[in-house]
Amino acid sequence: MSTTDDRPNSTLAGLFDASPDGIVAFDRELRYTAWSPAMERMTGMPAASVLGRVMHEVFPFLAAIGEKACAEAALRGESALAPERPFRVAESGREGWAETHYAPLCDVEGRVVGGVATVRDVTGRVRAGEAAAGRSAVDILESMGDDFAALDREWRYAYVNRAAEATVRRPRAELLGRTVWELFPELVGTVAERELRRAMREGVPVSYEVELPSLETWLEVRAYPFAEGLAVYSRDVTEARRAAAELRESEERLRALVEASSRMVWSTDAAGAAPDLGPWLALTGQTPEEVRDGGWESAVHPEDRPRILEAWERARESGDVYEAEYRLRTGGGAFRWFAVRGVPVRGADGGVGGWVGTPQDVHDRRVAEAGREAERDLLRRVLAQLPAAVAVYEGPELVFAAVSDRYHRIVGRRDVVGRPMAEVL
Repeated sequence: MSTTDDRPNSTLAGLFDASPDGIVAFDRELRYTAWSPAMERMTGMPAASVLGRVMHEVFPFLAAIGEKACAEAALRGESALAPERPFRVAESGREGWAETHYAPLCDVEGRVVGGVATVRDVTGRVRAGEAAAGRSAVDILESMGDDFAALDREWRYAYVNRAAEATVRRPRAELLGRTVWELFPELVGTVAERELRRAMREGVPVSYEVELPSLETWLEVRAYPFAEGLAVYSRDVTEARRAAAELRESEERLRALVEASSRMVWSTDAAGAAPDLGPWLALTGQTPEEVRDGGWESAVHPEDRPRILEAWERARESGDVYEAEYRLRTGGGAFRWFAVRGVPVRGADGGVGGWVGTPQDVHDRRVAEAGREAERDLLRRVLAQLPAAVAVYEGPELVFAAVSDRYHRIVGRRDVVGRPMAEVL
């Protein structure tokens, strides 16, 4: 037993020397007064080199890891635990992990005259845990669906998981130890080089998308700096980008089709309010003030207004498709016929969240139909006055278009117009 007291109790000395845990004692000035053989083995420092010396002068790291504060707590009569902490003894080169318990050292009258500490070497336990954790981390990285690679500070691959091997189509043996710029020169001068170098230089995480033309692949990349280099996660987004491009093309085709066919698309919310009045204002020439609070109705022909408003309310209540033809006063002041179709837009819950539709200008058709109907009406009135039995047929089924009164009397019925000859005769 090595102490500054030359009269130790022999039993205590035996326990002191045999203890597998290190035992130290110190006075109120934090000078070591006892140093057990276990401490010599743990630190590589013989008792003679430490006894009488202040602890944090012998081991400067004690202040940095908070153990000086634990020793001072013991001098106040308190117990303190310093949990697993690393140590490195500069004079001997020994390093490891220790767990230390501090307690006050009292004289026979109960006065605190110093402190005592038991030091347990937990290096084996900590390193075993690190190894297990390391194996677990590798297992996790290998089972990841995303690519993972570690780059050292010289841009060399230090680790590559299976997913990354598959993406770059090279075995990790061809990647490890070689630089990313050597393996993928096409990345030089791209956003990948710029962002990776920024992450390494500034110590900040970065993310970007980059194309690898040699692999016909797009990657979404996230890189995180750590002490030895960069941790780089990536995933193949080639299909997602292709799908997005196809969607944009489809939307552009639809937009062009809508513009070419109807020249206006309207939309409303579930209550029927239109958030974007631009298309309606452009068509009708109304001002935003004129449209508010149902004022849009004034652009509808008075004769059509009750009919189309009733149809719109029915569609909103039922959630069915809205279809109607009516006359709208356009920006030039003239009324034109439009065929309007509105389709409900349903949310995830199945409820109607709004409406979208298109008005199609059918004015020329309606005018032509009205002209033909006027001609038929004139023909019917003329035929009705003829003294002969006359009938006018249309189409391959010989549908009666007009008949004279005498013809009605001959066939014995008046409901012949609009019916095929085979049904009437």
